Amino acid sequence: MLESILAPIYENGYGGFIYNSFLIIGFLVAFAFNLWYCEKYGISKKQACITIISAFSILVIWVYVLSWAETGFKSFGNKDLARGVVYVPLAVYPASRILCIKWKKACDLIAPCVCIFQGISHWGCIFTACCRGFECDWGIYNPALGFNAFPSQPFEAITALVIAIIVVIFAYRRKFETNGLAYPIMLMLFGSTRFLWEFARDNEKIFLGCSSLALHALFMMIVGIIAFVELKEKENKRLKRVHPHKRRKQK
Repeated sequence: MLESILAPIYENGYGGFIYNSFLIIGFLVAFAFNLWYCEKYGISKKQACITIISAFSILVIWVYVLSWAETGFKSFGNKDLARGVVYVPLAVYPASRILCIKWKKACDLIAPCVCIFQGISHWGCIFTACCRGFECDWGIYNPALGFNAFPSQPFEAITALVIAIIVVIFAYRRKFETNGLAYPIMLMLFGSTRFLWEFARDNEKIFLGCSSLALHALFMMIVGIIAFVELKEKENKRLKRVHPHKRRKQK
């Protein structure tokens, strides 16, 4: 069934169009969610709109530059925005400064949006036969290879959407308090799951069975852990200053 659908699409060169369509849909859904979610943090829709558009634009440019550098400055351009997830807080910073939004608050706001975008756009990889898994009888037909491959694309997409839900639940339970912890949590979850899913992909392994993207995912997870520990420690110190009597009663 899938072979009869995917093969003509790939052979006639429509895969790229569908892939780009999923990228656009992913951004629009993340954008719409951002406009709804911003009210939880007391951020206006105008501020949220400018923040996500500017951050996404900076991220796209940066990912293209990274791809250019990785190819020895020979090939410019790469649409794998997942490798830019770890840099999103830096991309958010200019807008937060200009719009007078707390940087931590802007990062908390954007955290689930990143996963929503990835969770929708990654489905387009099926039509371009990229991000494919190893040969698998019960997998998705890969038109470039001519056989079924492990369905890494939908699994990664669903995982990203689940992480977005977890981040929102975390923020909800904290009553959307601005502490900057939402993004490090997202990084830890996204990086660790992406690292594991990379072993199901049929791509070039460069070190101890790891691909370059797996190593980048590991880096993402480590950055998330370090940021979380640092921010959590600062938050605990702040709470001690604000409510010292409560700390003594607990003891």
